[in-house]
Amino acid sequence: MGEGGFTLGDTLEDEAVVSVLEVLTTAQLRAATAELTAVELFVVLHRTGLSGARPQSLNEIATAYGKSRETARKAEVSGMAKVDAWVRANM
Repeated sequence: MGEGGFTLGDTLEDEAVVSVLEVLTTAQLRAATAELTAVELFVVLHRTGLSGARPQSLNEIATAYGKSRETARKAEVSGMAKVDAWVRANM
């Protein structure tokens, strides 16, 4: 565990998530996230900072959403896989 409860994995995951989303316009982002579940959308937006706040750790998101860190991690993985599939199909 690093400073502030962050792990190296959290940092590396953040970079991968943001890199996919950086190339999208607002309209493309809406289209890319249209198929996400409510939990996936919440996690992706809060992990990347697209919620309007600073990017959050999985622990922070899990606490805010009332879910376990593992549930938040799984939602991030599945949500980003859907976004990635949209990007690959449409860009």
